[in-house]
Amino acid sequence: MRRRNVVAGLLCVPIAVRGQTGPARVGFLHPRLSPIVEPMRLAAVREGLALHGPASRAIELVARVADGSLGQLRAHAEELARARLDVLVAVSPSGVAAAYEATRTIPIVGVDLETDPVAAGWVESLARPGRNVTGVFLDFAEFAAKCLQILGEATSGLTRVGVLWDPTTGPYQRAAVEPAAAALGIALDLRETPALADIEPAVRGLAAGGSKALLVLSSPLFSANTGAVAEIANAARLPAIMLFPEFARDGGLVAYGPDLQDLFRRGGAMARRIVDGARVSELPVERPVHFSLVVNLRTARALGVDLPPLLLARADEVIE
Repeated sequence: MRRRNVVAGLLCVPIAVRGQTGPARVGFLHPRLSPIVEPMRLAAVREGLALHGPASRAIELVARVADGSLGQLRAHAEELARARLDVLVAVSPSGVAAAYEATRTIPIVGVDLETDPVAAGWVESLARPGRNVTGVFLDFAEFAAKCLQILGEATSGLTRVGVLWDPTTGPYQRAAVEPAAAALGIALDLRETPALADIEPAVRGLAAGGSKALLVLSSPLFSANTGAVAEIANAARLPAIMLFPEFARDGGLVAYGPDLQDLFRRGGAMARRIVDGARVSELPVERPVHFSLVVNLRTARALGVDLPPLLLARADEVIE
């Protein structure tokens, strides 16, 4: 079993905390990251930890990245819970769940685009979490409808959409996208894809079954493999949309969502506030506020999709 443990050293910006000595310890827990993406995400967390200016304590960032297995993720969470952390940044539904199972005392900052934290029982309310979890969470119900609307604009007469869903992210996205599709008169064909090897046969099956476009729900699996998903969707001749802007930059037709680096940066900033003395139970949950629409015109031409001028005019980035 592959094990990736990182003690990311001491940050240059220290922290002042009620006369304590020695470095503050901030944990980082993630279910899976590619070797290319991992340094980027850790760098964003470090940037967030350094946002609040000079003080008197250094920060030690202790990172644990699993290989995609829940067993290893839980083992990492339990290890971090024993590590005398000041705060733990946990990523994705499985990461936050593993951290919450491992400790109810260490403050946890979630970076999670797939879960309703109130429905999951992690916080009592968004404004006042009341427990040891806060963080950056996405309100997916409204977002699902927006993604389907964009797909409908990009592909005229759309009545059937294939959906890729990683079940390890929990039920909330699926529960949100189904009524959104019904309101738009779109039939969904949903396929569970918990592993990278599941994606290609699922997409081929969706194309053979009559789906005319593809909605890829949010998951660390998909965010770590945007280029591979784009290649598979394009090979199946399915116009596709994904949450992550990198998807369109890597060859997918369209992406609409927040900047992941910025969300990790915000998670680091929230962790810094807790180390500085903020109470996790009183630190409101944050939502992504900036969303980018990225359209790949080269892919549209290759797929024979005639994108409407109004959609192109609204795009924040058009790849030609």
